[in-house]
Amino acid sequence: MTFQPERAFGGRRVLVTGGAGFVGGRLVRNLVDQGAQVTVLDDLFTGQAEVIPTSAQFVRGSVTDEGLVRELVADASIVFHLAARNIIASTKNPRDDFETNIGGTLNVLRARLAAGPGGLCGIGERVWQPALNPDQRGRSGHDALAVRRQQDGWRALLPGVL
Repeated sequence: MTFQPERAFGGRRVLVTGGAGFVGGRLVRNLVDQGAQVTVLDDLFTGQAEVIPTSAQFVRGSVTDEGLVRELVADASIVFHLAARNIIASTKNPRDDFETNIGGTLNVLRARLAAGPGGLCGIGERVWQPALNPDQRGRSGHDALAVRRQQDGWRALLPGVL
């Protein structure tokens, strides 16, 4: 089965945290091209507002703002959580790194749970790394197939990045 983003995202309300960053900006453009109604939450710490398509709604704010996150997540059927501090900022200010990367993620997770049924996606190491041989990971072949399907989906949404 081939992943068809337009069928998955067309007409859906999608929130992308960190949507003004390099990966987030590409994702937002592709989601908009597939007909999604996209809202971007970004504090522009490293992101750039110019990468956000004009057809997407931009909210300048942080995932550390629990109330704002709760409001935006409640309005979305799918959430892509990409907001994070980069390694340079993390080493200069570990507390800010913790508040954004850990506290912000907790805010998104709690908000999604409170909002009820819906999707939550995040990009983790399994997406960026090629699917390993199941024997090497000690996981079933079915899991390896699921990882490959997930990667194919991300590649369809992020051509040229993955």
